[in-house]
Amino acid sequence: REIDWIRRKPEARRTKAKARIDRFDAAVAAAPGTDDQQPSKLALRLPTGPRLGGSIVELKKVTKSLGGKLLFKDLTLVMKPGDRIGIVGPNGVGKTTLIKTILGLEPPDAGQVVVGANTRPAYLEQGRTELRDELTVIEEVGEGYDYVDLPDGKVHVRGFLRMMAFPDSIGDTKIGKLSGGERNRVQLARLLRRGGNLLVLDEPTNDLDLPTLGALEDGLTHFPGCALIVSHDRWFLDRVATGILAFEGQGKVTFYEGSYSFYVERRAKPDAVAKADRKADTRAKPVAAARKLTFKEARELEGIEDAIAMAEARVKELEGALSDPNVFKDRPGEVPLMVERLETARADVERLFARWQELEAISRGRE
Repeated sequence: REIDWIRRKPEARRTKAKARIDRFDAAVAAAPGTDDQQPSKLALRLPTGPRLGGSIVELKKVTKSLGGKLLFKDLTLVMKPGDRIGIVGPNGVGKTTLIKTILGLEPPDAGQVVVGANTRPAYLEQGRTELRDELTVIEEVGEGYDYVDLPDGKVHVRGFLRMMAFPDSIGDTKIGKLSGGERNRVQLARLLRRGGNLLVLDEPTNDLDLPTLGALEDGLTHFPGCALIVSHDRWFLDRVATGILAFEGQGKVTFYEGSYSFYVERRAKPDAVAKADRKADTRAKPVAAARKLTFKEARELEGIEDAIAMAEARVKELEGALSDPNVFKDRPGEVPLMVERLETARADVERLFARWQELEAISRGRE
């Protein structure tokens, strides 16, 4: 939606849209941790595992059904070096099943899955069920090792936990005493410590705070391996994904090169072409005249830029508040509500952009 806006509006609007993304990046980078000993900006360096070979992952006409429901049919995909593929679609369409099929945890009904000889997957599953409550965080993440091998040298497990926004005091805490968000970060830290040149992440952003989310984004964008990422977080995918694998219903799964925003722009084109084809078929019935904006819709379109600006200002205000170290130090109980309000404000911006697109389409006689 932002791309559509940028291409249709003057330079000032392009600057505003870019500023909105820059403000969020700055807020993520500046958001503090929960311990004074943590760095002001987290820098997560991901263990990489062995060097990838010429063949990484290849799907050849893979088909899978579950409980009589067709999930994907004749899916063909070849992963290239550097690919970070976001897997998107509604709940229950088969995204997790696809991942398990690629990893060999579920057999395909038809077709072939080829995993390269040098490919070493590291899988973060959505259920997060593997953690052992009786172990401490250090014991669970370290798994018997004191150090983590990173591309530029070794770092102690405690230092690695700091990179994941954990305060030093939590290292000796039992897993069973952690909150849901903390357990999620422990699971992520353990996965990343193990290393792997193909990261397979199922909803990795669930319950992550802003510093950890920013560190994960930065780590993935500099990761020399490949990644498959199931996520509903379009902001996250816009920053890390190099391609989108979209579940489009009735077993159809389509790959789109580029970011999530480019995918959103392009996925509407088939619908537009289909509408054009139906309108061109005048033998069936006369083509109806394009609908015009009602008086109320015209007034709404006139004011929607101001509404978007106000919504963006609300996002900026909340991001600024979450960038204040004193909020995390003096009012930690308010942080979850502020994060929730930030997500709501972002959703308002998305809703307004969608409504602007709809009204613009009508005003140009495209519906």
